[in-house]
Amino acid sequence: MIRSNLLIRPLIASRFASRSIPNDPLYDNLPELVSDDHELQNKSVQLAEIKKQIRDFQKIEEMIKGKNSYFRAEADQIDSILKIEHIAASNDLELDIVQKIICKSPELEEKYAFTDAVVQYPFHSGEARRFSKAKNKRFANFHKAIYDEKIVAICKRPSFKTMKDFTSSINSKFNFTKPLGNIRVLVENMKHSQNIVSVINSCNHFGVNSVHLTANSTDCFSPDILAETNCGFLSLPIEENCKVDEEDWFCGDFTPFFVLMEKSADAFEDEEIVAISHFGIDWSYPNIVLVFGQESSGISKTFYEKIRDHKPVVGVIETSLDLPLSLSSSVAITVSEAFRQNSTFE
Repeated sequence: MIRSNLLIRPLIASRFASRSIPNDPLYDNLPELVSDDHELQNKSVQLAEIKKQIRDFQKIEEMIKGKNSYFRAEADQIDSILKIEHIAASNDLELDIVQKIICKSPELEEKYAFTDAVVQYPFHSGEARRFSKAKNKRFANFHKAIYDEKIVAICKRPSFKTMKDFTSSINSKFNFTKPLGNIRVLVENMKHSQNIVSVINSCNHFGVNSVHLTANSTDCFSPDILAETNCGFLSLPIEENCKVDEEDWFCGDFTPFFVLMEKSADAFEDEEIVAISHFGIDWSYPNIVLVFGQESSGISKTFYEKIRDHKPVVGVIETSLDLPLSLSSSVAITVSEAFRQNSTFE
């Protein structure tokens, strides 16, 4: 039995000599033979590592399915999020957004090893291409992103309250006041991603308090929007699926002043509502809510009635007279005018 083993092993080695396997003594033309026990031990370690990778990736796949709880970040977006997490940790604040970082190269694994969230991508290029043709679009996009970018992070969607508390704490610590911290922007059914990008960038630039999107709006955590806004949610709290009839909108020391952006005040069929100019508003009022509807249909009657039920102060800026009809232009011009007035008064 021993003799046959001694004869067979050199034959196996010579047969596969052309297939170089790094660090494998059986196929590296070493003069000495490795014991069966050592070979089995190596295989067992490799198998254990493979099983761990599979378990890790199964968890990641579960995260990918949870669209409402997680989002995908790519390349530079990962660095931006990790920097904010570091700032939070340095100020004794908890901000746990990045859950897993999947890398395709050893260099990237080493770069992000400090996070303890790195997972090695377990598939070869051919398998990644196969996944890119998968029927499940979320899985296909995920694997294609890794294939193209070499790195992808699975991140937990931070709640609106979490980001609001974080930005408030940091601003307070460094004595910074947002120029338009008294203004919130509320948009109904915002469908076009480019509009979301413009709204987030304009509100971030002029220092608006927060942005609120109703249900059925486009996902503002999609990779394209994160890239074009430079992860704007990190400095501008964004609430998704918000409900305008919640009491939070109407609490506080000052009655909210809802400024509705609509083509005509007559659209609401309310005799009490007044058409105003955005140049004539006192933008320093402590509690202003700018309300925008869809470009095609404007603010829905149902949405307006939910606001009106709470009897706040309401005014309408007729966009067909004072502002362009484009939603992104309307937001940009309105918040810039508010910024101009507030800066002048200060």
